[in-house]
Amino acid sequence: MNFIIWFARNPVAANLLMVLIIVGGIVGLFGAKRYVYPPEPQYQFMINTVYDGAGPGEVEQAVCIPVEEALHDLTGIRHIYTIVEQAFCHVTVDFDPAVGATRFRAELQARMEAVTVFPQGIDKFEIKELKTGVQAIIVVVRGMAVDTRTLQHYRDRLQARLSTHPEVGPMLSFPKIPYEVSIDIAESDLRRYALSFDEIADTIRMASKDIPAGELKSLDGRFLIRSQEQAMTADDFAAIMLRSGHKGTQLKLGDIARISETLREQDKLVRSNGMPAMEVIVWPKNQVGATVNAVHEVVDAFRSELPAGVEVITWDDWSKYYDQNMTMLTSNAIVGFMLVFLILLLTLHLRIALWVSCGILIAICGTFWLMPVLDISLNTYTIAALILILGVVVDDAIIVGEHIHTHQQLGNPGLSGAISGIREMGPLIVLMVLSTMVAFAPGLFLPGLTGHLLYNISAVVMLTLVFSMIEALLILPAHLAGNTGRQHVAMAGAPHQRPDKKSTWFVSLQQRTDSGLRWLIDRVYVRMLRSALRWRYITIAGFTALLLLAAALVISGRITSVMDMQVDDYYLHAELKFPAGTAFDEVDRQILRLERIANEIRAELNAAFYAGSSTPDGDSIRHILTLSNDNRGFVNLELAVDERIRSQVDSIKKEWRARFGALPADTTLTIQSFWPRNLGVPSNEPPKAIEWILIAADTAQQSAAGEMLKNKLTAYRGVHSVTSSMQAGKPELHLKLKPAAAFYGLTMHSLNEQVRHGFFGLEVQRYYQGRNEIRVMLRLSPEDTRTLDHLQSMPIRLSNGDSVPFSTVAKAEYATGYAVIKRTNRERFQLVSAEVYQDEVDVENILADMRTNVIPQLKTQFPGLEIIPGQSRQKQQETLSAVWLYGALALLGIYALLAIP
Repeated sequence: MNFIIWFARNPVAANLLMVLIIVGGIVGLFGAKRYVYPPEPQYQFMINTVYDGAGPGEVEQAVCIPVEEALHDLTGIRHIYTIVEQAFCHVTVDFDPAVGATRFRAELQARMEAVTVFPQGIDKFEIKELKTGVQAIIVVVRGMAVDTRTLQHYRDRLQARLSTHPEVGPMLSFPKIPYEVSIDIAESDLRRYALSFDEIADTIRMASKDIPAGELKSLDGRFLIRSQEQAMTADDFAAIMLRSGHKGTQLKLGDIARISETLREQDKLVRSNGMPAMEVIVWPKNQVGATVNAVHEVVDAFRSELPAGVEVITWDDWSKYYDQNMTMLTSNAIVGFMLVFLILLLTLHLRIALWVSCGILIAICGTFWLMPVLDISLNTYTIAALILILGVVVDDAIIVGEHIHTHQQLGNPGLSGAISGIREMGPLIVLMVLSTMVAFAPGLFLPGLTGHLLYNISAVVMLTLVFSMIEALLILPAHLAGNTGRQHVAMAGAPHQRPDKKSTWFVSLQQRTDSGLRWLIDRVYVRMLRSALRWRYITIAGFTALLLLAAALVISGRITSVMDMQVDDYYLHAELKFPAGTAFDEVDRQILRLERIANEIRAELNAAFYAGSSTPDGDSIRHILTLSNDNRGFVNLELAVDERIRSQVDSIKKEWRARFGALPADTTLTIQSFWPRNLGVPSNEPPKAIEWILIAADTAQQSAAGEMLKNKLTAYRGVHSVTSSMQAGKPELHLKLKPAAAFYGLTMHSLNEQVRHGFFGLEVQRYYQGRNEIRVMLRLSPEDTRTLDHLQSMPIRLSNGDSVPFSTVAKAEYATGYAVIKRTNRERFQLVSAEVYQDEVDVENILADMRTNVIPQLKTQFPGLEIIPGQSRQKQQETLSAVWLYGALALLGIYALLAIP
């Protein structure tokens, strides 16, 4: 208390403190990071491993299981989640934040490097930390009459240019197709010249490399000696000599091979508004607006370097959403502040009203000051938190100011009145602030995305409360210490001097306001309070009934409960999944049809809402991005920033699905609105409204239970897009040796290697050209690898140099695997998911009914079957449990503050 009184007696110190807070707030405001939504720390690492040419089952056994076994007992590990696809193994590891990302990454690296059972052909693994956040902008390089390699070349050049700008954050290029030099040789030429793949590969490796030869030391100086023979282009490789004859004849690689500089062949095609495209997804460095401006600056300069037929556009500009949200929130804050100031002006003395209002600004400045120090960004949630606390922080200053003023009016003027007032109310102010801070404290400790967003709100609220207390206790008394006690006040019962003519109307307004408040207090509030105290048991019963009624409204579903933070429907995402093995042309045709329907709906929305509009943004759908990829594809729509369009989201989804019509067998169409984190990355799918994980030792049992669960889900009203992760993969051919193989001395390893070299290819070498890694691949010509007959007649080289047809020593048996294999904590699982029409049903009611009726029935019918909620629902349950725990602790803390004097 002596410290508070010292500030009241030293107005210079109080003013210096006020100036320090204001200046710190201005500096912090300009230095704060700015995002639409705060980046979320995931506490996850993903390990990506490539096994080219291998199916999901082979990748699981040869790569994923060894990785899981190497990592499962790592200190700090919480969960292992694995997705297996053709040629790819993605292992996501959740870890305890207490371990630390740097230490955990080092231990991951050491464990991965210690794995020794990987087969030959495994590419180097990649470990990356996952951090989720909304991108700043997407840059698209596109063109109609341009090949994919040219588009990727200019996309990579643009990305390299963007990486040099200090305001540009992390980037992701999509799609990223490896560069390669493809050397295709016909089987007939191999036989004609008695050549083998190994012989050709060895010759290329010897002829195409740079060799340092030491240093020449002479009287004239020192010279480094080296040969530069690394082949860089198709012509360089074509000139490599394979054989030379006695009469000067030469056989060069180009004589028997078709050599091309190309991209690895992939069934993948991205389109931007119907044009083939390549993307660069850019995340903000510190401020989303600065990053977007930097991107536009680089793109504008880069356009002059583009050839005819290639263009660069930008879309998904999140600085517009940031500006929109900040404008709305700032205007609301200003209106709120003005209303607070007006009410203070009508109910308090003018000087008190001014200083109390200044106290709000000082508290906000103090918050801005410390936000960068605590790594809290200026985003939608932190600004909303400031608006939320606006009416609370003013209470401290009102109570202190009013009590100081009352003491001064009762014959204790000036500094003496300020000290007596602050002595009386100081402990109460501290108690008020601490109890409010304890109420918001649980938001600092909640896990998951919801917890991270609430952390921003709670931290800002608590900072603002601290600085409001500092202002009320240390700054405001010094400013009110100069009151003499003779000022005009509006409070009833206080002495008044006759006001001058200029202030008559204002004092009269204050007195009328005060009279109205006094009537409300004396005639309404006091009477209600006396009745409540007299009939206290009826009062308690009444409020208990209201509490039970509120709980009943939530439990019955009349008030919808949603754990995830709901954000605006900025995007619609439609995904088509076909049976594995579907021809890519058919996949692409259906994706184009889905895009065409979207354009039809776009035209109808434009006619309905923007007919005759001259505004440049008069388009209901800003951008359409499509991806056709193997047996699946998606169409993403960026909707206009227009509430009229966003109110039609559910109608658009239903109409889009209805116009597409009936789906072919084993084909699914999912249409959902989502918040685009890592937009454009197909493996980063938004979670579905309903997700169940099925785990069983028997795969057949797991599959049967999944089918039954899908049927149960389909029966619910409002449920659509029911899918399962256990979908049949591409038809497989499993190689088996015949008994004749032993006679010829052929091993399974030798057979597999020769077939792989012929159909997938033999990697001869890698080299860098600029920033691009280029692989040199040697393989049979496409004409020799198109049919099963080509495999049956493929010559298999024996250890003595002779060769026999494949059909003599081996056979290929048909088999079926899975398109995608999912694993959790070293066990296979099946994910059954579905979407719901939120305007028709409450998903929580459906889940509650399933937990009561459907899940127990499945567990009874399939003994040993484990059914658990999907990952997103597990995180929600974890967050909800933390809410109950920390909420109870907060109530206990508030009780302790109030109970202990």
